[in-house]
Amino acid sequence: MTLDTPGAPPSGGTVEKTYRVLERLRTKQLPALRRSPELEALAAEVARSAQGPGEVTDVAVYERILKALPKATTASATVYELPDVLGLPRPAVLLDRATSDLGVAVVDAGEASLKRVVVVFASRPRPDPKTEEILQKSPTRMMGGSSGSVK
Repeated sequence: MTLDTPGAPPSGGTVEKTYRVLERLRTKQLPALRRSPELEALAAEVARSAQGPGEVTDVAVYERILKALPKATTASATVYELPDVLGLPRPAVLLDRATSDLGVAVVDAGEASLKRVVVVFASRPRPDPKTEEILQKSPTRMMGGSSGSVK
C-alpha cells in the first residue's frame, strides 16, 4: 500500500502525535488514559472501513470493544477527517473521569491530504484512591480468624 492509497497509514509518527494531542486535551486533574493495543486494532479496522466522519453507529464495533476489554462498561468510537491531527477537537468523553482506555488509528483519507483519525475510548471501573488506601491498611485476618474459636 502506498501513501497515496486511501486507507494507507501516514508517515511521520502521526499516531504518536495524535496520542500526545489527546493527552493534552484531557484535564490534568483526571487519571491518565491507558493505551490499549486491542482498541488500536479496532480503531485501525474502522479507519480502513467506509464509515463516514462522526460517531460510529455500528453496534458490532461496540460489542467488539466490550469483548476486547471485558471489564469495560462503556465505549465510544469516533471518526474524524482532518488536514492535521493538531486540529482534533476535544471529545466530551475525555472529560469523563470514568474513561480509562484509549486506542487511536490514523490513515490517509485520500482527499486533499486529509487524515482519517479514529479514536476509540472505553471506561473500566477504577478503584477509588480513598477506598484503595483503606483496603491496604485493613487487617488481613477476619474476625475470629486464627486466634482461636469459641465453642
